[in-house]
Amino acid sequence: MRHPTVALALATIAGVVAGCASTTEGSADYTAWGHNTWPDGISIEVLGAQPCTPSSNAYPTGTSHGAIVSIKILNRSTTDYRVRDLAVSSPERAPGAAKLLEDPAGPCDSPLVPDEKVPPGQDFTFTDAYVLAPSGDLKLVLAPAHSAEPVTFAGTVPTSRPA
Repeated sequence: MRHPTVALALATIAGVVAGCASTTEGSADYTAWGHNTWPDGISIEVLGAQPCTPSSNAYPTGTSHGAIVSIKILNRSTTDYRVRDLAVSSPERAPGAAKLLEDPAGPCDSPLVPDEKVPPGQDFTFTDAYVLAPSGDLKLVLAPAHSAEPVTFAGTVPTSRPA
């Protein structure tokens, strides 16, 4: 199983940072591709995303657009941070949140990431794949732990690669 829990994101494709500003969409605050730092010193930075076209074997089935997202964890706390503690909300828990995309050996496959410990003062970058809306809009609801306040990272990903 690639994800030890539903709430684990495993994400090193370099992306383009589209912005770091917090803004408001309706009544929900979100951070455009950028970063957020929690009081414990853990920061999560969404570096960007690359479009991908899922294979016929991808799950959820019938997915026509995907995105491989680069996520960086920066540990500025005083203790090790375990990547498996990263909480990623599903659409069922956070309406509008992107679903994880499984595409083993397909174009939207993202590498397995072991249960890494990120020591204080260190960073860890990884990728994971998500279902992309036909509009290219993507929202990730992330927190460094289930007990932390989640933040919505939002951006737009081209739904096709430029020729």
